[in-house]
Amino acid sequence: MLSAASRRNPATCQRPSRGISHTVAAAVCACALVATLGSGCAERPTAPHRSKPTQGKLAGVISRGIVAVSQAPTTIPSGKLTGARIVLVDAAKSEIVSILTEGFRSAGKPNCSFDGKRILFAGAKANADAPAIWEIGVDGSGLRKVTECPGGCAQAIYLSTIYTIDAVAPEDQIAFVTLPTMDAPSTIYSCRLDGAEMHPVTFASKGVSDPTILSDGRLIFSMAAPSESDSAEEGVVENTALFTINTDGTDVFPFAGLHGAAASRTAPCQVDANTVVYSECDGTGCKVISVARTRSLHSRRIVRNIAGERIHALSPMPGGKVLVSHSIPRRGTAPLRRLSILDANDGKVIATVLDDPKWHALDAVWVGPRSKPPGRSSVVNHDGSVAQLYCLNVYLSDQSIQSDRDFEIETVRVFSNSLSPTDLSGPKLLGEARVESDGSFFVELPARTPLQLASVGLDGKMLDRMQSFFWVMPGERRGCIGCHEDREMTPPNRHVFALRRPAQRIGLPPVARAKSTRAYGSRKEPK
Repeated sequence: MLSAASRRNPATCQRPSRGISHTVAAAVCACALVATLGSGCAERPTAPHRSKPTQGKLAGVISRGIVAVSQAPTTIPSGKLTGARIVLVDAAKSEIVSILTEGFRSAGKPNCSFDGKRILFAGAKANADAPAIWEIGVDGSGLRKVTECPGGCAQAIYLSTIYTIDAVAPEDQIAFVTLPTMDAPSTIYSCRLDGAEMHPVTFASKGVSDPTILSDGRLIFSMAAPSESDSAEEGVVENTALFTINTDGTDVFPFAGLHGAAASRTAPCQVDANTVVYSECDGTGCKVISVARTRSLHSRRIVRNIAGERIHALSPMPGGKVLVSHSIPRRGTAPLRRLSILDANDGKVIATVLDDPKWHALDAVWVGPRSKPPGRSSVVNHDGSVAQLYCLNVYLSDQSIQSDRDFEIETVRVFSNSLSPTDLSGPKLLGEARVESDGSFFVELPARTPLQLASVGLDGKMLDRMQSFFWVMPGERRGCIGCHEDREMTPPNRHVFALRRPAQRIGLPPVARAKSTRAYGSRKEPK
């Protein structure tokens, strides 16, 4: 199992910085955890269960700072957070120090600001309230509601700044996930820190989860996609893969797992300058997988194989360590979700913390100053409804059958999918776009819509089809190198034929265009 034992020694106490209460200062000195604990927000926490002595010195593993963890009582049904709360925990002693969310019916999934002073979380005060996004200081001060959602909010994280041409100054943002309803799947939204300018940034018909920010400013998240590993006779199997987007919703692209065996891939986090780890679970258990941030599609490595257990959350710690929330099988009763510390380099378990049979450890995040990702500019026009997509060469591919160019692609078909969970009709054909003789095409498409492309040969039959859906944001002009191309390689530098003509409108009402002397529908080289 993932858990391991180590000998605990007290941490060396350092003088706390000004502005932190005595309660929080005690947690900082001993290395604290922010945890979500359940069963009655007004009750004082019970003494934690002591696990067996662990190898090494836990105090030496966790440096000065605070960590954030989500927990709920084991007495409630799985997946429910009624009675959950966020507390500060002394990691070296596994002792609760203080409660941050007094008066909340439920509170969980904390995330720390880049300066290490504030906590973002989802919580509800009254029984009838849907979970909203709240912010509170690490010292327990400054509680405020950031925003709320009709069906409830979850999984809130801090983002870097975004800048538009008409903005007075760059704006700090957050992202969060709306809970699925009968009318809409789970969706990632972004908004300012004051809750204004709230906009959806994902448009996936089957929902999304687990957003986190990368050091380059991109947002990484988990989204369902068909698995290529299953044959047509077996049917399409849901495969949860990781994708990235810019924080304004533009440039959605596969990050990891899209072409692998069917599995649930969740909980991505970046542990150092160029390493991202995530959980990959199938019917036999879970693996902790590592990929390079800059070459994620070609660098997969198994960090640790955890047979028989489930991983629920991963979160980075300083020094290449990872906080792991995972379930421990128990005979005759439901599994216990426990929090452990893993070395992301060699996969070794360093210590077990918050091992208490009365509490589920759901999430954990390090609380302390961290580097703020670079801000991004945005061309998204939220009042618009169309976007443009161009491809340099459909024959550029990392698949040998296509890179040999032993066939010719005549057109590209564009399909759309409904965002309604109750619409089971499947993808609908929006239209076809002509492919130029140099392999390029240029189209104008409806924005905020799940889209899928398929190449079509001279005989009218489909040659290849995307395994996932993508979308374009209003005002976006997105470019692709090829089809299934190695995006981590530099494309040829040339002015492609498609960009010398107006964009072909697909799935949009026709518009009047100026007459041209050339045959617009031909595949001849434009002048």
